Amino acid sequence: MLFRSVFASQSNVVNTFKYCIVRYGGYYGYGTGVIEITSSNSLYTDATVTNCTIDNSQSAGIYVSGVAHPVISNNTFTKNDWPVRQDGLAMPRYSNNTKSGNGMNAIGISGSFSPSIAQTDTLRNMPGWPYVVVSDWTIGVNEHLVVEAGTVIKVYSSSYDIFVNGILDVQG
Repeated sequence: MLFRSVFASQSNVVNTFKYCIVRYGGYYGYGTGVIEITSSNSLYTDATVTNCTIDNSQSAGIYVSGVAHPVISNNTFTKNDWPVRQDGLAMPRYSNNTKSGNGMNAIGISGSFSPSIAQTDTLRNMPGWPYVVVSDWTIGVNEHLVVEAGTVIKVYSSSYDIFVNGILDVQG
C-alpha cells in the first residue's frame, strides 16, 4: 500500500526517526517526500533522521522546507526520485549518508532564501552529493549564502535561474 508521507511540522518538538525503514511512499509529481520536515523556528533542530533506509519513494526520500534545520545522518537512500529535496530557507545538516539507484543522485534545491532579518547560511561541501537547482532559486536581500569550497551546484534545466539579491559568497 502506498502512502503520501510522514509529515513532521511541529516547531519546538524534536521528531526522531532512528533505525527505521521507510518505503513505498511519496506522491509522484507532487514534489514532496516520503518524510516531510518543515518548521517556522530556525533556532531549533526540528527532526533527526539517522541510520534509516529510505527507498522506493515516488518523490524525494526526505523533503525539508520552511526554516527547518534537521540532522540527516547515516541513512541509505535507494530508488527514490530524489534522495533529499530542500526548499527555501531549509538548511539540513547532512553527514555520512549513502545513495544509489535514485532518479537523481543529488540534493534538489529550490525556492527563495529570503529571511526577514539578516542571516548567514552555508551550503556544505559533501563529496559525491551535488546540489541541483530544480526551479528558479533566489538569494534574498537579507541572505548571505556561503558556498564551501568544492561544493557542486548544478541547474536541472536551462529554463531555471539563480537570482542573487543578497550576498552569494562562493569559496572556491
